[in-house]
Amino acid sequence: MNKKYESGVFQAGGYKWKLVLHPGDNSRSDENGYVSLFLKIVETEKLPYDWKVNVNFKLFVVDQKHANYLTIQDAGDAVRTFSEKKTKWGFEQLISLRDFKNSSNGYLVRDFCEFGAEIFVIHHSNKSESLYMIKNPTKDSFSWTLENFSTLNGLSGYDSRTIAVGERDWSLRVYPRGSDNETRDEYLSLYVELKNCGANKTVFASYTLKILDQRHDKYYHETGSGWFRPSGAASNLVGATGLIY
Repeated sequence: MNKKYESGVFQAGGYKWKLVLHPGDNSRSDENGYVSLFLKIVETEKLPYDWKVNVNFKLFVVDQKHANYLTIQDAGDAVRTFSEKKTKWGFEQLISLRDFKNSSNGYLVRDFCEFGAEIFVIHHSNKSESLYMIKNPTKDSFSWTLENFSTLNGLSGYDSRTIAVGERDWSLRVYPRGSDNETRDEYLSLYVELKNCGANKTVFASYTLKILDQRHDKYYHETGSGWFRPSGAASNLVGATGLIY
């Protein structure tokens, strides 16, 4: 008779489900009715408030005679959202009783039939970032004197002491013979380096790099800005590759 029958609970995609079957009115001789089949999410008590589960699913009837399936799904692989207000999705007219009972189709064999579901739960991954703008950023300066400059030939560069500016520690790094092959033995290279910063954080800063012309008491300088990453990252150094010849 046209009653509702529910399957046992099964698990898919981290959630629990049942199939809900309405077999149609078998008392009608014309068999103009339909078999209805639905997918229902169950045991939702532990899910968070206002939960939603997005699912792409297929329902099918087993063709026992030909070892095949009659597969029914929404047009265009539509994604259905299960929620507290809508715990059941499916098809009112999965298959007509006439086709279902037709012995040549193999859906009903010796009064036995089999239904199933293929369920793909779509999990969303969220990632966010926060940007804080400092209205009046901290400004500071410091000097660094290098003695015996002619003896400084280290290709890995030399670091100054650190100074705290804007709740971060900074330093200078100088390459007396240039920092790469293009500047090697042709330029002095000078950089600002961020020394401490939280993981996965970046800091935007403006800077001016200066080299003192001691004879004429004036500075050669370069001004710039950039994003600094934690020490050890690929771009925690920002500055002038070829600062001065």
